[in-house]
Amino acid sequence: MKRLKLSVKENADDFLTEALTKALAAERKPREWKFALFALVQAIELTLKERLRLEHPTLIYSDVDKQTHTVSLDRATIRLQKILSISLENRDLKSIKAAIEI
Repeated sequence: MKRLKLSVKENADDFLTEALTKALAAERKPREWKFALFALVQAIELTLKERLRLEHPTLIYSDVDKQTHTVSLDRATIRLQKILSISLENRDLKSIKAAIEI
C-alpha cells in the first residue's frame, strides 16, 4: 500500500475543512460540535506549526536536538510571540486555551 504523505499546511487545511463540515452538520446533529471543535483546534495547532516551520523547520520540535515530538499548541504560541515577535491578541489566546480545555 502506498503511504500517504501530506505537508503540515495540507493537514491544517484538511482539518479546517473538516471543522467547517462538522459545524454545519451540528445544525442537524448537535453531537457533531465536539468533532467540529476537535478539528478546529487541530487546524489551529497545525497552522501555527506551519508558521514556525516556515521560519525554521526545527522550531516545530519540542526538543530541537531529538526532533521526535512536535511542540504543543501552547508552546507554539509562545514561540511565535517570543522568537518570531508575532503579536497575538489576548482574546485570541484565551479562545485557543478555552477550545483546548473543552
